[in-house]
Amino acid sequence: MIPDLRNRLTTILERALSPRILWPGLLAVSLLLSVAAWFLRPLPTRSAVLFFPRAGDFRLEGEPRQVLPGGTGLEDGAREVVEEFLLGPGDSRRVAALPRGTRLREILYRRGRLYVDFSEDAVLAREPPLDLGLRAVRKTLRYNFPTLGSILITVNGREPGVTGTAAAGDPKKK
Repeated sequence: MIPDLRNRLTTILERALSPRILWPGLLAVSLLLSVAAWFLRPLPTRSAVLFFPRAGDFRLEGEPRQVLPGGTGLEDGAREVVEEFLLGPGDSRRVAALPRGTRLREILYRRGRLYVDFSEDAVLAREPPLDLGLRAVRKTLRYNFPTLGSILITVNGREPGVTGTAAAGDPKKK
């Protein structure tokens, strides 16, 4: 039985190591390893500091994060930073500056001014108040993009505090 097994193994090895099978097999294995290594590589990131209110006294405090670099322009970089900001703080000693569910609707950079538009969920903030949340957004953007000109933040296309917008989050005025 052992000589029969030895003959079978020898035959299998001779077939597997024949140039017709060996070289295409090695090529396929190296291709699979290359594709796997490409998918498993770490994503390029850049450092950013996001500002969130402290849980006790609502003073803004920086939290370092790694964010995706975005595209080539300020608009794309600011979009990545704001999207990361909306995820909230990673430290339990800080609270989210804007309510959960707030989405970034649009971000545009034109003539030195950055326009940031959030969904209407932003006005539903009770604690911290909306003005503190928007101040945290501004501070985050100014810190990470020091060359940035002015910043105009809107909620659902309207400036908070302008007639008709602030009342949306106040149930007494409805």
